[in-house]
Amino acid sequence: MDLHELIKENSIGFYFQNEKVDLTDFITDAFNAKVYIKYPIVFMIELAEHLSLQPKEYLTIRGTKLEEFLQTADHVEDMVDFVLTTYAKAKERDKDIHICVAADLFKINFENVNYKEMCKLKGLNVSSWGRELLPFEKYWNIALCDNLMDALESYNPPATPEEFEEASVANAEVSLIGTPAQLKRYLTAAEKYPAYKKEIIKAVQGFIVDSPN
Repeated sequence: MDLHELIKENSIGFYFQNEKVDLTDFITDAFNAKVYIKYPIVFMIELAEHLSLQPKEYLTIRGTKLEEFLQTADHVEDMVDFVLTTYAKAKERDKDIHICVAADLFKINFENVNYKEMCKLKGLNVSSWGRELLPFEKYWNIALCDNLMDALESYNPPATPEEFEEASVANAEVSLIGTPAQLKRYLTAAEKYPAYKKEIIKAVQGFIVDSPN
């Protein structure tokens, strides 16, 4: 199933400070306007806009089928695109926002994907990079870098293993991935890159505090 379908069936939801965003009226309006059925991309952009208008800062994406959805490269790219769109919409309003995709990294089996082919398709020669990352985590960061290349003319993509390592840390300012316990790994990574440390600590601590666990 596609992301918009999982959102409609309530298998993936959105939470601010652990309070679920009620999308009943939003989805009903989208159906009545034929947007959801005919233009799912428009639906997702409008949803990103809707979420960016919420008054709270810490947005968590979670659900019963989140890990299942993130098993393929195409779905990872769809989620990355949605996360970046939501982030950009908030920043257009000078709103502070932190986004966490609260998937359990150890429940995502990314080993069966042709990783070399993925790297080739993304235009980045990173086959041997990010050895310290899980395959899913590595591709999440590849997809983020690729989307940033498309969105920002000034963005310089990583060209070395060291630059990719730093980019993976910098990407945490846009979004975090993992359960509350898994988010703590960002604190260790940020120690090496002081430029991102303050914002990452703020984000991680915010999501851990808001965790339902």
